[in-house]
Amino acid sequence: MLQGGFDNWLHEAPWPEAVWYFATPRIFRKRAAVFDEAVLDELLHFYVRRYAQLCVALEGAASGRSVRVFCPSTAFVDERPKGMTEYTMAKAAAEVLTADLARTLRQVKPIAHRLPRLATDQTAGLITSRSASNAEALLPVIRSVMAQR
Repeated sequence: MLQGGFDNWLHEAPWPEAVWYFATPRIFRKRAAVFDEAVLDELLHFYVRRYAQLCVALEGAASGRSVRVFCPSTAFVDERPKGMTEYTMAKAAAEVLTADLARTLRQVKPIAHRLPRLATDQTAGLITSRSASNAEALLPVIRSVMAQR
């Protein structure tokens, strides 16, 4: 059985050129303290553990085929907004993991890119002004990922 429960998906779907890993739990939460270990653990589960399991499962099923795996990071790693400690820590950890997986895996090409704040259902009341639409922000990233071999 492939790691992480990805075996059904990998055998039922056609082999992809790219996988876009946008899995996430609720990001913004009411805060009682500067740091919440349970929140960090949940974010690490999504951004690090399951992402690693997906990459390893894809590598095991590749059979000589290659696939790009995009893992979005965040501009918050640089900006460090108040109340986003655990989120920023988990995204930074995913970046480190991506770099190490890229050096280790042969068929899977993990790619991380820091995205700006985007309008999503989770950020709907938090983004007051944007200079670019989501499409304008994401299109260059998509082109860059698809151009990598």
